[in-house]
Amino acid sequence: MKEEYGYCRISTSKQNIDRQERNILEVYPSAHIIKEVYTGTKTTGRKEWNKLYKLVKQESAAGKEVTIIFDSVSRMSRNAEEGFSLYEELFNLGISLVFLKEPHINTYTYKKALEKRVCAREVYDIDTVTLIIKVSGFGIYCHSCIISYMLIGTTYNVEE
Repeated sequence: MKEEYGYCRISTSKQNIDRQERNILEVYPSAHIIKEVYTGTKTTGRKEWNKLYKLVKQESAAGKEVTIIFDSVSRMSRNAEEGFSLYEELFNLGISLVFLKEPHINTYTYKKALEKRVCAREVYDIDTVTLIIKVSGFGIYCHSCIISYMLIGTTYNVEE
């Protein structure tokens, strides 16, 4: 069984959440939409996110195919280190993540890059790439660049 959840978040009640919901439902019409108004860079105080996080972990452990859709990566996390850790944890649990505005960092893209290990294997091992990503401070954004470059078969030296 496949479960799809769209997570929409705005910072203040004066903002309009409808655009995020529309964007998600346009591509994933059967997605269950979770809405939240929360200001901050951490996920710890986000009640709706924390409920969804707990639910998808349970569903994944029960063998369900689970996807979380975001309009943008900034709706998942505004903190690079926390965002990368969360992405990595959910990916390792088999939960698919979709970012409509940044499809190059969807977990499907990441999974394909790891399967192919295109070019990056010649220059880095995966642990080195992960270390460079975490130290860089760019978190998921830096990570997405490396994965994108791996997919097109070009290797970039990210060390200074």
